[in-house]
Amino acid sequence: MTIIDYIILPTIVYSQFAGTSLWFAPNAVISQLGFNQDEVANLVTCTQVGFIFGTATLTYFAVADRISPPFLFAIMTIAGAVLNVICISTTKFAIWAVLRTLIGVALAGKSG
Repeated sequence: MTIIDYIILPTIVYSQFAGTSLWFAPNAVISQLGFNQDEVANLVTCTQVGFIFGTATLTYFAVADRISPPFLFAIMTIAGAVLNVICISTTKFAIWAVLRTLIGVALAGKSG
């Protein structure tokens, strides 16, 4: 095994961990932003609906076959991170709902 072999696996594991944090990190602070329990539940559902919609859409259009999977992973992870950063700029439920749905789509794209 070369030194590259010792770098690749930890890089993949860290990338998956960091990308998946898009799903869980906002859920830890949602209730502290003044959202009630129903709104928190709806925001979690928005992420799941976005993931399902993104998975169906990306599969239908065979995006993973048309775009390099590592490139798609990187683009969707970056897009999800940018959307998460936008989330912290507001406490309006409607904006959060749209952003969390789009983050679900980004999560679907990085899983493809």
